[in-house]
Amino acid sequence: MLSETENIDREKGGVEETAGEEEKQEESVAAEEEKGAGSEQREQPVEAGSGEEAEPEAEKGGEGEGEGKKEEGAAVEEEKKEEEKPKFKLERDYVVPLQRVYWLGRNKRAKRAVRVLREFVLKHTKVERVVLDNEVNEAIWARSIKRPPRRLAVHVGVTEDKKAYVYLKKSSSA
Repeated sequence: MLSETENIDREKGGVEETAGEEEKQEESVAAEEEKGAGSEQREQPVEAGSGEEAEPEAEKGGEGEGEGKKEEGAAVEEEKKEEEKPKFKLERDYVVPLQRVYWLGRNKRAKRAVRVLREFVLKHTKVERVVLDNEVNEAIWARSIKRPPRRLAVHVGVTEDKKAYVYLKKSSSA
């Protein structure tokens, strides 16, 4: 059992702590209001017409326009990716044997397959850096870490700045 003085001290301590918490909350609310007021002032000149009528129209139009912009953005990104491919001074196709990764334990195989692929490309192209395309990585990891492919057909392009870019070879049977 607690004595009366201990009960009073605890109650006072609790009251003081809650009072401190309330002050902190009030300060944070005031800060948010200041930030909100500043952002509202910035948004008002941008909107045209009366504020209440313009918001619903902007939301409706924004959704339709946003979808169109996303589609256009995706097309632009694809074009950029195609343009980003550097000009190669040497291009070759390889079938990389990955059978040795199956000598390892199951939970290390895909990681090892990526490493074996990089080492293979380094050895055959004599470059300083190997850059794997996302499709190559996805092909290795497609069947999880335990079962990477036994071999992988890749297209390798070497630039003048001693970088090898590895792409998944497009199958001609498709």
